[in-house]
Amino acid sequence: MDQARVSPDRLELRDRLPWGTRLVLVVLGLIPLMAPYELLLKPRWSGFGPLTFFFGLISLGALAVSAAFILGGLFGLDQTLSIDGRERRVRYAYKAPLLSLRRREYPFSAIKRVEVAVHDWESRPESYGLEVELDDGRKIRLADVPTREEAERWVAAVRGWMTEGESRPF
Repeated sequence: MDQARVSPDRLELRDRLPWGTRLVLVVLGLIPLMAPYELLLKPRWSGFGPLTFFFGLISLGALAVSAAFILGGLFGLDQTLSIDGRERRVRYAYKAPLLSLRRREYPFSAIKRVEVAVHDWESRPESYGLEVELDDGRKIRLADVPTREEAERWVAAVRGWMTEGESRPF
């Protein structure tokens, strides 16, 4: 997570995918495109046989991997979640390089559930965040902090704002 701004009556979480990372994803997505070229186009096959079928399967897999990397770089979301205890509003904004900025605003009454989100990684220790579920079924999951206590403070603050309107644990 890029940034968390915490004040007595407002919590703002921002999650950004840096341009450098996007560029690396797109460039890495171009590398597997060599497989279809080297296996199918360059040899100039004159017929169809079992070897051609096998190379075709490899090429389809390479195209899928390329698509995943390129689409991740082009459509990876930058997100902002702002929970304002004073105004009793939740604001969620997201965008990507090929998508326009989209904003959603909800009153506190639209919040169905607020919980600590646990991110279980294979390559590093668990990290924690905030998950807000809304009445329309949308789940907003943000943040990547190393301690559960910090995420629990955020949840306690939001729940306090929802019930009392004046909880200030920060």
